[in-house]
Amino acid sequence: MDNLIGQELLLQKAKEEGFTASDKEIETELEQIKAQFDGEEELKKALEGQGMTLEQLESQYADIVVVDKFVKEKIGTPDVSEKEVKAFYDEQFSKDAENPPSFDEMKDRIKDYLVEKKTQEKVQDMKAELMKKAEVKKNL
Repeated sequence: MDNLIGQELLLQKAKEEGFTASDKEIETELEQIKAQFDGEEELKKALEGQGMTLEQLESQYADIVVVDKFVKEKIGTPDVSEKEVKAFYDEQFSKDAENPPSFDEMKDRIKDYLVEKKTQEKVQDMKAELMKKAEVKKNL
């Protein structure tokens, strides 16, 4: 519940600061979803099964684009050092592992993972800060 509230607060803050999603940005996101289906009719049937319409999906993706742009501007891309990547590799692929992939094979994926992890931690901090400042009324 708190995560949903935090997400909504991020969206409100992003909109307050003038962040928007263009039709092109929304369409780019939707094309990725549509590519997973054999045509728009199949997508619509899948959405109906979830109790959603294509318009609702578009609205959700518009919100996602807005929040993503806000987060990227406010947080940026966290730095991950080679030392952090190596420490993660050593921890995950210890000498006990049989035939572990080489560090060189894994370092880019590990770095991407650690960047995403740090970004999500900062997003959670941002949500917590917004929650402290907001007046949230939970009706259960």
